[in-house]
Amino acid sequence: MYIRLFISTVILLCLYSSTTAQAQFRVQSGISINNIRAIEFNDLSKVTSKQFGWLAGIGGSLRLSERWSIDLDANYAVKGYRINQSTSNLGTTFIDYQHGHIDLVPSVSYKIFKPISVSLGLYGSYRLNTKVRGYNQDAWLDLDKVEDQYDAGIQPGISYQKKWYKIFANAQVGVKKNKSIIEFTDINGEPFELSYFTGNVQLGFAVQLGGEPY
Repeated sequence: MYIRLFISTVILLCLYSSTTAQAQFRVQSGISINNIRAIEFNDLSKVTSKQFGWLAGIGGSLRLSERWSIDLDANYAVKGYRINQSTSNLGTTFIDYQHGHIDLVPSVSYKIFKPISVSLGLYGSYRLNTKVRGYNQDAWLDLDKVEDQYDAGIQPGISYQKKWYKIFANAQVGVKKNKSIIEFTDINGEPFELSYFTGNVQLGFAVQLGGEPY
């Protein structure tokens, strides 16, 4: 269902931007810095590391006035995190976790002055796959079962647009509790269940393909 919604969003953005002078259509890509916020393991922040990811997709904007606009973005995004583990025979090792997502982000933007805009939106995320990579391993292993498939949160952002080109920075702050399907052990060898919120910072570049430049 979520994939059909993604495809429908792409089609609607293309059609609307081609028939409405007040609408923009753009393609975009970027990188992300990802991590998690644990809610049931107080010391997890000491053993998690940030992971880099990437995103690519399309977006559309409908101008309401000289300063206000409504935006909708549809992206494929790769996110993840690393768990560092201490063992008696290997010392400190790690396990990397990587997830492929489809993100839909409706938002409202306000132009502070001509090139700079700020935005605030909500994102809904559908997780397509979960991969793991262990210590001293180069290849990713696909897991048969995907971790919690749905995620959601808020997304504030800021952007700089010059004619047909835009640079943007967003922060995704998850508000939905996620639960890992992997059993972890802490630095003392005790098992624990990982429950967490997601979060990331995105830096990217967009090119406008339709509509008048703002």
